Amino acid sequence: MTIDEGLAVLEQKLAPLTGLSPDVRRGLVNRDYMDVMLWGGTG
Repeated sequence: MTIDEGLAVLEQKLAPLTGLSPDVRRGLVNRDYMDVMLWGGTG
């Protein structure tokens, strides 16, 4: 994977977070929740 491809994947995965309010973003500090939401992990 090239750097550009990696950046494109990150942009795609993080796009849903750009519309969140600051209060909601602050509430997403739980890494396990972020893993599931962004990467499909199980925590």
